[in-house]
Amino acid sequence: MDHDNSLLGTFWRHLEASGFQSAIQQHLPPGADLQQGLQEFKLAAAKIGLEAYEAEVRGIRLCEAVGDEQNFPNLFRIHVGLRDMFTLELPKELQGWAEQAMAAGASSSDELQTHLGRMATDSTLAAGERSLACFALFELLCASLFFAEYAERGQLAALGVERRHLDELAQEKLTLWLQLPAEQAMEVRPLNIMLAAAMRDLMVGGEILQQKILTWSTDMVVDAQQRKILERRLQEMNTPDALLIRNAAAGLGLLDEQYVTIETLQEQHSIVLGGTKRNTLDQRIKRIKVSIADGKWPKRKSKAIIDLAFPQLPTEDEE
Repeated sequence: MDHDNSLLGTFWRHLEASGFQSAIQQHLPPGADLQQGLQEFKLAAAKIGLEAYEAEVRGIRLCEAVGDEQNFPNLFRIHVGLRDMFTLELPKELQGWAEQAMAAGASSSDELQTHLGRMATDSTLAAGERSLACFALFELLCASLFFAEYAERGQLAALGVERRHLDELAQEKLTLWLQLPAEQAMEVRPLNIMLAAAMRDLMVGGEILQQKILTWSTDMVVDAQQRKILERRLQEMNTPDALLIRNAAAGLGLLDEQYVTIETLQEQHSIVLGGTKRNTLDQRIKRIKVSIADGKWPKRKSKAIIDLAFPQLPTEDEE
């Protein structure tokens, strides 16, 4: 594996350097094999690469493909699943590893993003491998923008900025970066370049929206403030709870999102909801609604990755 210069080989070395394998190995069930898991992951990655290439051939942007569960199921699950994992309570056996990985900071990702950039612009690579690298860059940028949104504590949501807007922004910056001459693109850290450009656009756009607020009616301002508070509450919940409440809020028209059935919600968020029985989810959301009615919003009981990234952010109750 040390001499494997493929995308997955580089990713695996990145995990080894972060201490992930040693952190998880002792907690695996008897007979579990990380190397076998890697082989299965390779097969899954090949499917993702093929779907990403299919989207490219059909002229469908990645920001659209990741929302199309029917035609691009693997892209959809990865995109949704990664976002769900950031606010999911970490098991105790992974908290130490996660803290070390977050403390390592951006320097530990330099090799990975540089390698991704080279692969994404290498016309000699197999189409699926190159498309997989492009998709990985897109997802890393989307994840970075998700973290930026979280740090704003609901302010972007109050201004009408939705997650699909962030996906479209990530797509725009990826497209622009891919248009750079190959020799220039290979000499930079692509994620850093694209994120800086995206954050600049968000800042400029935010300033424009702040000016528009001055023309809003009182009702519009109140609605925006309520949307901000709701988003903050959702940010503090464990992922399953947040998904259930977000969907319920959409059903009440409190969010500009599509309400779906519990079964569909489970399918769309299979990583965190797929293994839970329908009756269990029904009882869970009933308990949450009763708790909220009593003024007690649920919160994560243990840290998630997002909490490690922003340990100093106050909660809604503290502000």
